[in-house]
Amino acid sequence: QLHLGPFDGSPGICWNQNDNLENGKNIIDMKHLFIVLISLVQVVFASTIHCETCGKKVQENIAFEKGVKDLKVDVPGKTITVVFNPAKTDTTTLKKAIRKLGYEAEVIDYKTIK
Repeated sequence: QLHLGPFDGSPGICWNQNDNLENGKNIIDMKHLFIVLISLVQVVFASTIHCETCGKKVQENIAFEKGVKDLKVDVPGKTITVVFNPAKTDTTTLKKAIRKLGYEAEVIDYKTIK
């Protein structure tokens, strides 16, 4: 039996290898196989960064936020691109972290990636 659906807020798959019926109820054995597939999210923020020092400050701080997998700062384009695990962080948290550094941040692109 294969169940598709979210587990702990993440996209996932749950395959129950040994489901048993007892008194008309489905009893789940602890030996089930659980596979959780986590997609990553890429978000692009328009920002008020204006110089290389700003870019470096963002790079050195946001890269270490929980769940961040990749970070690109484009100073001339005034954008910050973040790839993150949505089970560990979200755009609101990242936006707050950027604002805490003294820069505005508005989401201009958001997509799920593998």
